[in-house]
Amino acid sequence: MKKRIILLLVLSLLLCGCAQQPQATAAPTVPEVTEPTQIQETADPEKFRVNLELWVTEQSIWADEGLLKEMLASFAAYYPNITVNITHVSAGDLQDRMPDLLLSDADTLAALASRGKTAELAGLWAEIDDAYENVQKACGDGESFFALPVCVVADCMAVRIGDFEAAEAEKLINTVSHTWNGANFLKAAENLLEAGKTNPLSIYCKDTSGDVHTRMLVENFGGGRYVKTLSGTYQIESDAMTQALRSISEAPGVILRRDLDAAGALEEFLAGDSAMVLCWNSQLQLLHGEDGEIVYMLPPSGGRARVYAKVFGLAVCENGDERQKAASMTLAAFLRDSGYAVRAAGQLPARKSGLDAYKGTGLEARINDLSKLLSYMESGEIPGKNWEDARKEWVLLLQNLADGKELAESIEACRAALEK
Repeated sequence: MKKRIILLLVLSLLLCGCAQQPQATAAPTVPEVTEPTQIQETADPEKFRVNLELWVTEQSIWADEGLLKEMLASFAAYYPNITVNITHVSAGDLQDRMPDLLLSDADTLAALASRGKTAELAGLWAEIDDAYENVQKACGDGESFFALPVCVVADCMAVRIGDFEAAEAEKLINTVSHTWNGANFLKAAENLLEAGKTNPLSIYCKDTSGDVHTRMLVENFGGGRYVKTLSGTYQIESDAMTQALRSISEAPGVILRRDLDAAGALEEFLAGDSAMVLCWNSQLQLLHGEDGEIVYMLPPSGGRARVYAKVFGLAVCENGDERQKAASMTLAAFLRDSGYAVRAAGQLPARKSGLDAYKGTGLEARINDLSKLLSYMESGEIPGKNWEDARKEWVLLLQNLADGKELAESIEACRAALEK
């Protein structure tokens, strides 16, 4: 029964992006809002009473009921005539109707904005000067904005430090900066194998689940990119990609497995069967890394590493009711100016000032350590032409290498398929 529960958790985390929220060990301290921004239409809340519906599509974000009650009580102290109901929903619920406000990932909000379902938030962004660059790009184009930034989940990889110490490989990684280069990555895998770890690292390639992490490894290792960022075409045959694929696929201790998907790789790592895992992120680190046995790492890189991040933001929805919209803007401004929104998320903040929300809490040290990822993050992988087919071709390339086919032949087959 226990294994089944773990497996369900793994599948939920990896395939649906839903992780349990880590619990802080101390009562949260949230900065108070000393002078909330007033929206003209709601400057006098005594004129009307409004009930707002705020939906959240990520089950692990804003899951602390106690902190949410405190947040709403603080808002009610300023605006007693505006009542807010917070509900966690699935993405499918958005097809039937829209709430007044929506907290969701930036991709979902961008899609809604393209259909005219969200309000313009450039006025509220005028007071934001500390958002990370990739966060700003995820929430708008620099002049027009459809979301206010709340938090991010940043991709990375992870290692079991006990296995590294047993193999005398801990000196090959920097556990303070969480960085390493390609040569040390290969040496660590070899040391682990020689020390008796039969599965130092599995590169899963059963399907496209978690495929972004396998590309992130290869791209960082060699300094190349699968997709040309400007044209959207592919460059799998580039020297950087070719050499990285050769070094990684031929490395002792690195096993390409077409029988394994991302959820299986994660399950093996959590069970202690492997020493490294590719499909990791800041959310999983908060959930599983409290005892220090699991250390998150940036992908091995000869230069500056790049990781991808999922940005979560708050949108005001267009429902045709100007009074509801005005009240929603007031709530959005309040959440922008307080520390509640990010602290309730329990994840990395999307703004530099967001780190202050964790001061004095049990998550402060861990969030501060994880925040090192923020300077390396990009909004997300840039999709190329016929992207879903290109993802499958990437997996097929790895499967061919797993089957022992020649690298040059496998790359040529992938290149030819991508050019069709």
